[in-house]
Amino acid sequence: MRVFPASVSLFEKTIHFSVTPASAGDVFQVILVRPGDIVLASWATVETAGTTAATIDLGYGTDPDYFGNALKVDATGHCRTTLSGRLIWNAPEVADDTTETNEIEIAGARYGDHVTVSSGMDLADMVLTGEVIHPDWVAVHLTNQTGGALNLASQVLDVAVNKAPQMASPIVMAAADTIDVTANEAITTGVLIVSAVIIRK
Repeated sequence: MRVFPASVSLFEKTIHFSVTPASAGDVFQVILVRPGDIVLASWATVETAGTTAATIDLGYGTDPDYFGNALKVDATGHCRTTLSGRLIWNAPEVADDTTETNEIEIAGARYGDHVTVSSGMDLADMVLTGEVIHPDWVAVHLTNQTGGALNLASQVLDVAVNKAPQMASPIVMAAADTIDVTANEAITTGVLIVSAVIIRK
């Protein structure tokens, strides 16, 4: 067995949007990765707030939002990849084989985010699902598959929005690539720091 030495390194790159403004769709190739690199994680931090309501995707060449879909860059701090909200819903009687829908506002939710809905009570074979239906809005669906009508009365539902659902899996790079920032809108102000933890042999 051959053993190759490896190192774990933190790579960082700063983007000054006032110096290099972005148009919608512009891609910044910020961190080079080599064949065989293992990218454990990548994230973005806003050092100076960017253009109001601006968002970026954080990913790499073939998966542009792997590390974050539509991350807000208009306020300082770590770009959040998880959002949450709580919906108190007094669902009406739900007939068998039908679906009732309610909506909740979750700022920052965007198309492509994964939504998980959970209840603190037994749903008796009813099914809860969620989806982003408009920017900042999530629809929660309650489907009755029990064989009869049910009324669950008031219930508290926790809604979680994951803007980077694949990030839990490290990436082994088969070829050279770059970690990229893609502007979803024009960004003319702000400072963004992109970081990545990489195992390199």
